[in-house]
Amino acid sequence: MKKKIFALTLCLAFILTALCVQFVSALPDTREPDVSRQSRSVDEYRKVLDAVNREKENSVQSDFLGENLADVYAGAYINEDNLLVINVTDASDGIKEKIKSASGNSDVIINEVEFSSSEIDETYEKLVGNMENAPYFKVTVSEKDNTVYITGESAEKCNRYILENGYNPEIITIIEGQNTVEDC
Repeated sequence: MKKKIFALTLCLAFILTALCVQFVSALPDTREPDVSRQSRSVDEYRKVLDAVNREKENSVQSDFLGENLADVYAGAYINEDNLLVINVTDASDGIKEKIKSASGNSDVIINEVEFSSSEIDETYEKLVGNMENAPYFKVTVSEKDNTVYITGESAEKCNRYILENGYNPEIITIIEGQNTVEDC
């Protein structure tokens, strides 16, 4: 009798487990699709960028600690979780609140970095303008890394050029490589 009850219990447990697995697999996926999350992050980015551009155009001073968002903005990117990351040179509470308000999302990630977008852009423009006489052949900007990358055949020559021409070496990252069609 005990063996029959044990066998029956075992069969019922197996049947319930199979039904639960079937039921759970039939449920719709409750996670937000990656494309949808990424699309929301892009919309949030546009809103923040609009706020930055409005302040640049109007030279409006921030209500928060007298800080102008355009002065502290240092770029943005979407991370591996498809969340918006905003780089700023000042991550004070006032700036954070202003960014979250502009984006419409309190979950925007705010990352404090060293160089503002205007500093990065100014360095990039100057480097591109001087490429003809420089020991590098490629200049790119990485908002994520908060740096200007230059690629040259000799890191030593690039470093010397940067120092001799008054560039801030902390804002530039040198990549040693060869000038090939793939690099350009």
